[in-house]
Formats: sequence, C-alpha cells, structure tokens
Amino acid sequence: MSEEENKIELEEADIDTTVTEEYSAKDIQVLEGLEAVRKRPGMYIGSTGPRGLHHLVYEIVDNSIDEALAGVCTHIECNILPGDIIEVKDNGRGIPTGINEKTGLPAVTVVLTVLHAGGKFGGSGYKVSGGLHGVGSSVVNALSEWLEVEVTQNGHIYSQKFERGKPVNDLHIIADHDGHGTTIRFKADSEIFQETTVYDYEILARRLREQAFLNAGLSITLTDKRGDEDNLSLNISIQAVDLILFRMRLSTFQQPRATEVQRLHFATPIHITKLFCLLPTILILLTAVLTKQVLKPPLREYLTTTAKNLVFLKTVIRSLAAKM
Repeated sequence: MSEEENKIELEEADIDTTVTEEYSAKDIQVLEGLEAVRKRPGMYIGSTGPRGLHHLVYEIVDNSIDEALAGVCTHIECNILPGDIIEVKDNGRGIPTGINEKTGLPAVTVVLTVLHAGGKFGGSGYKVSGGLHGVGSSVVNALSEWLEVEVTQNGHIYSQKFERGKPVNDLHIIADHDGHGTTIRFKADSEIFQETTVYDYEILARRLREQAFLNAGLSITLTDKRGDEDNLSLNISIQAVDLILFRMRLSTFQQPRATEVQRLHFATPIHITKLFCLLPTILILLTAVLTKQVLKPPLREYLTTTAKNLVFLKTVIRSLAAKM
C-alpha cells in the first residue's frame, strides 16, 4: 500500500459519524419566518462569498425589471452608496401598501418578510416575470444587516425599516408626493458574508448591461457613489457619460420600426467616449430614416464591435488615469 493510500485510510478512520445520543421528537426543529434563510443562505443565493453578495443586488433589480416587462417601468437607478450600501429605485407601480387579507399585514411587509409571497403565482399583476418563487426580496431582507423600503403610491411615500429580516417599525407615511415607484436600500450582513461585503462595480455593470440589451425601452443607471480614501482620486476624476445601446423592437408588420435608444451610465474621466458613441449612432439613425433599410443584421454587427471597443477603451482610460 502506497503512503498516499495509507494517509487517506487514516483520515477516513479519524472521522467518526456514530451518534450515541438518543434521537427523539425534541430534536426536530421548526425554523420560523426567515430563520431558514439565515441558517442556510447558500440554498437561496448560491454562496456567501462575492457571488452571493452580488446576487442580492440582482434579486432586487430583477423585481424592477419585472415591472418593466409589465409595461409600467421605464427607468431603474442602482447606486452603490458609501459603506457599500445598495440603493435600487424604479418608477414602477410600487409594491402594494394595502392590507393583505390573509395575514392582516400591509402587502409590502408580507413581500419582504414571508417566503413564497408575491404577485407572480398566477394573479393578474404580471403576465410574465423573471421571478417565480416569491423568495427574492424576502431573502435579501433576511441576509441584510438592515433594509429600508420606500413606496410612492396613492399620493404618499410609505416607509418601513427592517433589521435582519424583522420589522423595526410599522409601515408609515413619511411625505406626500405624486408619482409611483419603489426604492429599496440595504446593507449586506457581515455576519453572513464574512468573506467580503464590498461590491465590485464591474461585476454589477456587466449584469446591468446585459439586462439593458434584453429589455427594450428600459433605461438603467449604475452609479458608484462610494467616497472612501481609496477611491477618492478616481471618484473626483470620473463623470457619468451616456453609453448608447440599441435594441430593435419589431412591430407586428414585417418591416422593423425605428430603433429604440436605451441608456446605461458608465464611468469615464473624459468626454471622448461620448463622442465615440454618439457619432456612429447619429449616422446609423440618419441612414435608417433616409433609406428605410432593414437594419437588424447591421445593427447587431455594429453593437458587437462597438461594445468590444468600448470595453477596451474604458480599460485603457482607467489605466492611464491611475498612472497620472
């Protein structure tokens, strides 16, 4: 027997899985509310490392995108605030604030504190949606040190705060305001995400860029507002510039209609990127109007090339800015 095989046998022999205590009814645990999420977070978000940390943001943004799919949301704003706090705003209908008959609680409270609670199980609220299980928002709430929700609806702004999934106060009105939409702010719990609670801008930008391509007529803004000493010089030099993304929306006729313009804000310290994007955009749209050509194939080719060039250009600019 080789030394390596002998080592494996010794290691297996050291593992004793024999149970000597009695196994009875008192050993059966019932986890109430969101306890199960905090007990086994990996089951809901995949991991408690960087991948799971960024997944929290995806869950909240995906809810806003479902509003866009329902035709009631045109803009999503995602901000990384100082202290790695995430803020997601949308101009959708807003999470319902009325009382849920079954629980006797405001619907927004139910959505954020009860697993498998939502409006995507066959009701009239959504015809299509990305989320189907009703666990997204409540899981984010459970895995956050704190979470605040603000819903603009019925001429008021409603607010409620939670800590590690439990309500700190009741849903209440903080201001009068016309309009509609939902704002959620949360801070990931360092007790759960022990490896890191720092968000990577590039990872979030990549995901939101994909969502902007997939959802016509939706504008997504990502802004890094962290201002700690490590990022101070970078934040002073960068400015938000519109990166023009195209997506064709086909009409019920054979010919495509005019292209739609979507915007996703990216960071760059100079305005040359804006000129780089804008000039080809104007030329293509002008050609479309004058010639009435079917532009789907050339647009697809143009987008692929432009996206690659912009990623390269942004990397070079940031490298140069870091050396200055």
